[in-house]
Amino acid sequence: MKRNDNGRPETLTIEDLLVSNLLTIRRPDPNTWFENGRISIKFIRNVQFEWSRADVLNYNITISIKLMTFLDTNPSWYNASTTLSVPLNTICTGTEAGLAYDHIHVHTGIPNPELGGLAYQSTVCNARYRCGVSADGITTYATTVHEIGHNMGMLHDADRNCLSPDVGIMGGAGVGWSTCSCNDMNTMLQTGNHGCLWTDNIADNEVTPASLLGITLVPELPGQMNTADEVCEHLYGNGFRYREYPDVTNPTCNLYSCVDHNVGNTHGQMFKQSDSITGLYCDDQKICFAGACVDWSEAQLTNPEVRAGGWSDWGSWTTCSRTCGRGMIYRRRICNNPTPKNNAPCDGNEYEAEGCSLTPCVGDNSIDSNLIIQRATETCQRLIDNNIINGTEYTASGTIYSSLNHGVCEVLCESSAGYTRPALTRFGLIENGTPCPGTLDTADANQYSRRPGFYYACLEGYCQKFDCANTLNSGVFDGCGVCNGNNSTCIIREGNFTEDMARYTRSDWTEIPVGAYNIEISFVFNDMKQYYTEIFTKEDTPIITSSIAGDSRIFQTRDSPISFGGTLWHNDAFVAIMHAEGPLTEPVIVKVYNLGLNNNTGMKYIYSVPTNIDSCSGTCENGGTWNTDMCACICTSGYYGSLCTSQCSTQCNNGAAVNESTCECICNEKQNGSKCDCIYPFTGGYCDTCSFVTCENGGVFNATSCSCACLDGYGEPQCKVEQSSTAVSSTTTSNGPSSDDFEIIIIIIVVVGVVVIVVVIVLIGWWCIIVIICKKKKCCVVSNRC
Repeated sequence: MKRNDNGRPETLTIEDLLVSNLLTIRRPDPNTWFENGRISIKFIRNVQFEWSRADVLNYNITISIKLMTFLDTNPSWYNASTTLSVPLNTICTGTEAGLAYDHIHVHTGIPNPELGGLAYQSTVCNARYRCGVSADGITTYATTVHEIGHNMGMLHDADRNCLSPDVGIMGGAGVGWSTCSCNDMNTMLQTGNHGCLWTDNIADNEVTPASLLGITLVPELPGQMNTADEVCEHLYGNGFRYREYPDVTNPTCNLYSCVDHNVGNTHGQMFKQSDSITGLYCDDQKICFAGACVDWSEAQLTNPEVRAGGWSDWGSWTTCSRTCGRGMIYRRRICNNPTPKNNAPCDGNEYEAEGCSLTPCVGDNSIDSNLIIQRATETCQRLIDNNIINGTEYTASGTIYSSLNHGVCEVLCESSAGYTRPALTRFGLIENGTPCPGTLDTADANQYSRRPGFYYACLEGYCQKFDCANTLNSGVFDGCGVCNGNNSTCIIREGNFTEDMARYTRSDWTEIPVGAYNIEISFVFNDMKQYYTEIFTKEDTPIITSSIAGDSRIFQTRDSPISFGGTLWHNDAFVAIMHAEGPLTEPVIVKVYNLGLNNNTGMKYIYSVPTNIDSCSGTCENGGTWNTDMCACICTSGYYGSLCTSQCSTQCNNGAAVNESTCECICNEKQNGSKCDCIYPFTGGYCDTCSFVTCENGGVFNATSCSCACLDGYGEPQCKVEQSSTAVSSTTTSNGPSSDDFEIIIIIIVVVGVVVIVVVIVLIGWWCIIVIICKKKKCCVVSNRC
């Protein structure tokens, strides 16, 4: 074996010509040599990593790039066939008369080739056969290393009877060299026909571009040299960052995407990478290698450097991402001072952020799950408008990409009719500030009046927990509803009801005065399933009750809370909590009703009032008298309201006002009926929410009108029902029936149906009797002749 005088392995240099078809450069706009060259140099460093194993190969082998070029059109000598022997042959013959490169390697970008790569055997330095071709992309280096190995005399390990564990890159291990590969290369080098490896055949003035002269290939894996974000910046440019798939096994060492985080119309655009980042930290003393998280030893990484990362200074604050409807301002710091190496990322938050423009936009849905769909649809429309996704393949109808992990802050755009979305296609990040599901306590999850105030929202593609101050901190509301307060700005009143009540009885419990807010009334439902909390006006008119004569029985409000006393009342009878935000403009009388035989294990109320509540005062009209406990007037017969100014006892639903002249409810365009019920599909405490936000069969949702503009042939609210060609192609809701009207129609249909069935049964019965009689009398029923 050839060695120099001091006993070290001899140094060889492979002078390389590197050609890349632009299909192999995964950049959105590959226009400059600098950017493409930077990607390629990073790639060749990975190749150099394997050829630098001098302790195994017994040679110091250096790859020296003498010419690097990128093809946007195919030269005459290049045949882009999926049968790689064809382009391999044309590459070699087409470059045979050129400069004396030791090896020529082409990355083809040919889709669906029969092989990942191909090269001539033991032909380095041979002008006619010094070539290799790789078709699996320039970011996957193992194939290139493998094909250069063939050029350097190496056969496949299995062909040389090298079996596990003595296998390497020539045996599919993806790393290192077997003894067979080393012996094969040494045998070839002893033939004396490869002297080009010991001489410089390309002069400095022949190196193209000249900037290659100053480049030294550091033999390190990409994940050892760069962070995952830096890899994406090398591939696509500044502002691109690494993003794992939310729904794959072992996501760190799997396929990934690079995402555009630059502010602008392309924000959130993603580019899929179908291979993992080799050498990336994935666990203690482990790196990603061959698509798995493996020990250093398995990747043949010896005594690697371990370095903890440190944070950079904070960047500047952004402007608000929206002008209405929940946006974000934020700033970011980077874990690059220094960057971690073979170590976990920096501890602490990458972002500081604050919610902004919190006032809903016109047409925004007040239900978070529906608002998410709206924002996803807006994002898909932006992606189509900016040609980021193909508008002929996808529609603007959007939803979340996945319910797993950070998939809740990505969008999935619906495919157009007849188009099948390729597997693992990703679209973009949902807008900053969009609500997202997270783990909250019951009070926050159900928006109870007395709650800590935490919520989750998307920030740069990740679902983050925000506090009552709309920041990424841990501030909470105090009992007075003040974020980070100390309960000093109000008086908190609370009490209990523990009396056992006879079955079918009702009992007064407490009075809640005008000015009260953050009201909660509750008990443990499973212990007291047949107890109910109820509220009445001071005139004893029922508002929310469990069992009472007449049509006023409302005890389960669901998504249509009851409007009374200047606030919305929510009651979940099957969780046994009633709550209202307040402040009250009318006092409320709280009562308890027992429908069954359960024992009372304890009921509780709690609310807040102003600190001056005990000195509240007012001027009563029409003979009323002031009640300090209620902070309202006790009215004489025929007068109502906290100051006895109204002669109307009418209770309107959904926040509708009362016409004091007629005592009728004043409904808006989304309400109808004597009590202003919501017109379908509007819902919510003020009928300001649409019960759906998606349209089917290509329909386009209009948030303002709460309707779908349907394609010809489809109708109904969500374009579900196929209609005749003369059917209306869009739906309107301004004069539609209320939910009560639908119930009446259904009842009428059922009654008519029952009557028809009874009549038919009676007629059949009479027919049978007549037939029997006629048979006995031997007469004919039809002709009435015997």
